[in-house]
This record gives sequence, C-alpha cells and structure tokens, in this order.
Amino acid sequence: MGASVNPSGASSQVPAGTNSRIDLFDYQGAKERGEPLGSGAMESTCKQYQGRFHRSGQFWTTEGDEALMCLETFWRNGRWALLFPHVPADFDPSKN
Repeated sequence: MGASVNPSGASSQVPAGTNSRIDLFDYQGAKERGEPLGSGAMESTCKQYQGRFHRSGQFWTTEGDEALMCLETFWRNGRWALLFPHVPADFDPSKN
C-alpha cells in the first residue's frame, strides 16, 4: 500500500494502483458544486433499490426489472409528471 492524500488533505493508506488514478478525481470541483465526495449516498440508493426489487415473493424478468427501475427512478427524482403529464402534480400513487 502506498500513501495518498484524501480530499481533506490528510494522508491515508490506499490500495496499490488506486493512487495512480487519483488525478481523475476532481474533489475540489465537486466540493465547490456541493456534490457528495463519498460513496455513501450511492450505496444507500442501491440498497433501497435492492430492497424494492428483492422483496419476498417477487420475481422479475430482465425487461420487467429494467422497466420498474426506470419508473422508480423517475418517482424518486420528482420527474413523474414527465411520464404522466395528465396526472395532477400532487398525485401520490403510494396512497391509492
């Protein structure tokens, strides 16, 4: 393992080969844009999706899984009205 500098400026141990790609990360730019610097948000989202798709008794074809993933993503991103513009903006399908 070699030493590398993380976004906070502290030295840390990283696996070999990782620091050879550190120049690909724009930590300062991401910080200025208010973007998350860690993987926690992505890991949480993946866990939530997996929970949605792997509930007890649910089985999906690849096509069905991909379709549901698209619908779930539109819903989570507040873009449901782009798919269903005729539905009132305050419609909540979870309350049907």
